[in-house]
Amino acid sequence: MTQSGPSAQRGAALITVLLIVASMAAIAVTLNQITLNNARRVQALETQTQLRLYATAGEELAEARLSGLVQQLGGGLIATSPGFESPLRFPVEDALFELRVKDVSNCFNLNQLATASVPSADAAPTLPSPADDFTMIVETAGIDRVDARTLVAGVADWIDRDLAAALGGAEDGYYTQLDPPYRTSGLPLEMLSEARAIRGFDRVTLTLLRPLICVLPAHATSLRRKLNINTLSQDQAELLRPVMSGTLEIDELRQLIARRPLEGWPDLQAFLAEPVLATIRPDMIRQDMLGTVSSHIAISVKVAYRGQVMHMSYLYEVLPDRPVRLLQRERVG
Repeated sequence: MTQSGPSAQRGAALITVLLIVASMAAIAVTLNQITLNNARRVQALETQTQLRLYATAGEELAEARLSGLVQQLGGGLIATSPGFESPLRFPVEDALFELRVKDVSNCFNLNQLATASVPSADAAPTLPSPADDFTMIVETAGIDRVDARTLVAGVADWIDRDLAAALGGAEDGYYTQLDPPYRTSGLPLEMLSEARAIRGFDRVTLTLLRPLICVLPAHATSLRRKLNINTLSQDQAELLRPVMSGTLEIDELRQLIARRPLEGWPDLQAFLAEPVLATIRPDMIRQDMLGTVSSHIAISVKVAYRGQVMHMSYLYEVLPDRPVRLLQRERVG
């Protein structure tokens, strides 16, 4: 029998009240969640804004530290200079700055290949070109000669403005067939990361060559500079192979760097007096490619704040009797 009258009305009223309470509780939970999400968004935006401000401060800090080093050492940096072997850390309020220094004098600048011609095995002997040097460096690193020529031609074709592919190179006709398609730049490289788009520079090759190659932007004062013998690391020994005209093997070059005095060689003559070099004909050593002064320095800055991290990289030009000049800034990652 169906109930009616006051008792049924009271039951219906109770159910209605319960439904209203449940709905209000659900709305309250939703509003609370919205409020919490908004608070998190505001905090995240605030953290990102503060990180960007700290990154700007990091640039100023990096330039100040580099200027101090250059003024103190006259550009004669050594492998034990602050920031090379271990990072410099600076706590600032609730943030932490970490600076690492890299000598970009010690690498092959890919933009030197802008007008490169691929070396020919039967060509008449001439002074080594940047393409010759690069080929020897990458072969010493373990890349065969055919692939080395592909890399040389690929960079040259990427930079030049014509559409005629060099032997082993690639122009728009190759890149527009890829998925997704794209075209060559027709301009000098601005950052090393651009090389990933060039034929031949796959992930494995780029990882292998990363310690040995770099990119100096076109507005750098000089695209070709001397290696600093006092900051060269053993994993950059391949860079010395063309300097020695291929007379020394990679193991000999690594041992040469390993025997470097703790405070570095005082001058080039002290370096050339090393026993392994004293046995080489003087005309086989390209002394114009060696020095004890750095010309380009990269400083990476990592800023940690409220559990978030921002990485920035700055490339500086350091020339005698000139102020330190920022050439490039890049956010990493």
